[in-house]
Amino acid sequence: MEEVRVAAVHRPPRRWPLVVAGIVLVLVWVASGLARFFLDLLWFREVGKTQVFWGVLGAEVGLGLLTGLGTAVIVGGNLWVAERLSVGAGLRPVEEPGVESLRGMLVPLLRWLRLGVVAVLGLLVGFYGAGQWRTYMLWRNQVPFGDQDAQFGRDIGFYVFSLPLQRAVFGWLLFTLLMTVLLVAAEHWLLGGIQPAARGNRVAPHVHAHLSILLGCILLLKAWGYRLDQLSLVFSPRGVVTGAS
Repeated sequence: MEEVRVAAVHRPPRRWPLVVAGIVLVLVWVASGLARFFLDLLWFREVGKTQVFWGVLGAEVGLGLLTGLGTAVIVGGNLWVAERLSVGAGLRPVEEPGVESLRGMLVPLLRWLRLGVVAVLGLLVGFYGAGQWRTYMLWRNQVPFGDQDAQFGRDIGFYVFSLPLQRAVFGWLLFTLLMTVLLVAAEHWLLGGIQPAARGNRVAPHVHAHLSILLGCILLLKAWGYRLDQLSLVFSPRGVVTGAS
């Protein structure tokens, strides 16, 4: 009797209720999405605008795939390069109290962690990109206004159609590069390229080169961002009047 009680105490908890609950939540989410999709399709068909519905859907899917896969390729490619550089350098991390157990746990799972991080980032960025379909459609179907602003001599249509898309692209690239720098630095630290506890050179030369290239790309991108900020002054609400002053 005592053995039965001990076995009951040490019996691992059943996980199937959590699995079933997760499956039910996913099914509810998919069902609600499909219901919304068919309702929108029926409404557009009723008003004779089915072509508009498929055009918007195509823009959402295309932008989601473009931005999501773009982020996945940039982040995943740099993480793969970080691993290749570290393997080629043959570095051995300096032992740090309280850190070796973390390294020992994460390094064997590094490829799976990289795949998971890249997939999650690509999915999130893809949803962001899909939400920019209005900005893209305005840019794609833009027409000139026939009038120019007084500061930069550009057609007014540029500020209505092109500038919002450029700002969206800038935000996407900046987020992608910042996440790339953080994740690449973390991987170099796990593989011994960055060693805060070392007495000599704490950052390996190949890590310096890799991170310098990424930071240089961010600086070039920020230069473009300052130019976009300059153009945005045309309709800025700051100051006494709206616009550049």
